[in-house]
This record gives sequence, structure tokens and C-alpha cells, in this order.
Amino acid sequence: MFKRINILSIVKDHFGTLTRLDSKSKRIYWKDLVLFIGLPAILGVWLACKGFSIKPFVGNLIAAVAIFGGFLFNLLAII
Repeated sequence: MFKRINILSIVKDHFGTLTRLDSKSKRIYWKDLVLFIGLPAILGVWLACKGFSIKPFVGNLIAAVAIFGGFLFNLLAII
């Protein structure tokens, strides 16, 4: 069963999208790597060290996602 779910190929393909668009080389563009991998990791570690918790915001987040999902479902039904 685990042969069907190959997470390594997903990660490899994700890093494959970090190449420079105007170049034919397959090298990872370091600015994209910092923006999409480094910055969120640094921000997450910093917020964890500061003791930030999302527990007070979970209810509002669920309500916002439910409303937004309802709007999108309505738009899909209209189209």
C-alpha cells in the first residue's frame, strides 16, 4: 500500500518547481528556496519560541473557512 503513496516523489517534484523560469538549467533558484522554504521555517521557529498559539483563533478560522467555502460552492452552482 505504501508504494502507491510516494511522498518522496511529491517533495522532489516540489523542489523541481523552484528552478529559475528564464533559464534552461535545472538548478534550484536560491531566492525561491529562501522565500518558500526558509522564510516560513524561520517564522515558525520564531513564533514557537515566542510562545504564540493559534488556539484562541481556531473558532474564527473555522467560521471564515466555512463562509468562504459556502461562497465558492454557491459560485460553482451558479456557473
